[in-house]
This record gives sequence, structure tokens and C-alpha cells, in this order.
Amino acid sequence: MSDKYKEITKEFIANHKFENAGLYFEHKKENASFKLGPKSVLPMPDKQKEVQLRKKMIDIVQGQYQGNYAKIDSKCCICEDTLRRYLKGTRRVTRDALAKFCVGLGLTMEVTEELFMLQGYSLDPLNNLLDAIVVDCIKCKDDITVFCDECEEYNLGIKFNS
Repeated sequence: MSDKYKEITKEFIANHKFENAGLYFEHKKENASFKLGPKSVLPMPDKQKEVQLRKKMIDIVQGQYQGNYAKIDSKCCICEDTLRRYLKGTRRVTRDALAKFCVGLGLTMEVTEELFMLQGYSLDPLNNLLDAIVVDCIKCKDDITVFCDECEEYNLGIKFNS
């Protein structure tokens, strides 16, 4: 793993003043003008990102866990019914649910970064408390109980079903 997040530690989280919790973001419409050059690529539309996120999560659920939702529930505190809704697209994957999924399953930092980008916003642990907790838990290979305890300690208001 790179040293990209080396300063993100439990001590950093305890002493840093974060701009926001990192659970919700205001959707702002911005006017943009693109001047495309050779080999330019437009950003992926939000709907396409959601589809890609679901596909990647399905690959993890089916590939690494053979669709064992009970095991995933015990590792992530996301009940089977809710996880199935996320994967079908009948419920939007929230940042807190994605955080539980990534930390609970012990995903790599690279996969976690990709999933958060597809969910809507890249990880920003210097400004968002949730992101800092996720990064630290992934780096330290903490399980969902440590993540849950930290979220409660910092009053993030994330619900855990177990």
C-alpha cells in the first residue's frame, strides 16, 4: 500500500478538526464546458457509476463469499435483505453502508477507493470524519466491531443491525 494515507491514524482522527462527517454531500449542479482533445474521456455519468458499483459489489459477494449473505451480515452488519436491495438497485448504496461493506470484508485500500469513487465521492480523510475512520480501519485491518465503536465514539449515527 502506498503512503498516501500515512498520516491517517486513530490519533489523527482524535485530534483533527474535520470539515464534515462525510456521510452526506450536497448535490450541486455546476455548469461545465469541456473542450475535448485527442483521446479525451468524459467522466462517467452517475447512473453508470451506480451500475458499476453494484457490479463490483456483486463480484465480491459472489466471488469471494459465494453469495453467503449470512457470513457477510456477520462481517459487515448489513442484513441480507438490505444487501440484496443494494445489489438489485432497488435501494441506493449509502456511504455508511459502503463503509461497513469495505471495512467488514477487509477490502484493500485500492478496491475501497474505487468503490467510494463509484458511489459518488472519492475518499477525503483529511476533511471527512467517516472517510478517515474507514481509511484507518482498512490500514489497520480492523474488523466491523472496531469500526462500529469508532463511529459511536464520534457520534456518526450509523446504524448497525447486529
